[in-house]
Amino acid sequence: MFFEIKFETQLTSLIQLLENFPNSKYAMSLGFLPDTEALLAIPPMESIRIIPKVNSETFFKLLAIHKNIDFAAPGNFLDEWDDILLIMSADSCERTLQMREISKWLRNIGVTEFSSAGDVCGEFEVTNARQCLLMPARQASPSRNDPTPLPELLDSYRSI
Repeated sequence: MFFEIKFETQLTSLIQLLENFPNSKYAMSLGFLPDTEALLAIPPMESIRIIPKVNSETFFKLLAIHKNIDFAAPGNFLDEWDDILLIMSADSCERTLQMREISKWLRNIGVTEFSSAGDVCGEFEVTNARQCLLMPARQASPSRNDPTPLPELLDSYRSI
């Protein structure tokens, strides 16, 4: 079931309704930015599209909740792309993240249209599968500022 939410009252009513059907699958397009508490109260969706910009702290919390996220205007996360991909790589759940800024980040770490399977870009290795560019983390870089192991890092975002 797909919901297009444009107003706070719609979101509040929908959250209350979805609590009665926890095993159903939903998709949502959110056309406004509610307060952080309301945004994080949205139950896990099969797919969620968030049009307004969100801050990076909220972004990481949403990443831990929802499987498929499309950020139409994600904000400035270029400095955090490594962490985003490392967190997604550490999670056993298959996830999809669509962001308009990803091409800038890919160019910044050396991935181009000429990159091919096996190329190494920083902490990531390029792999081709099903017409997708996969970049699983090779291993934590010794130069990483955060020594937290990836599974613990993902769990910390889930528990926020």
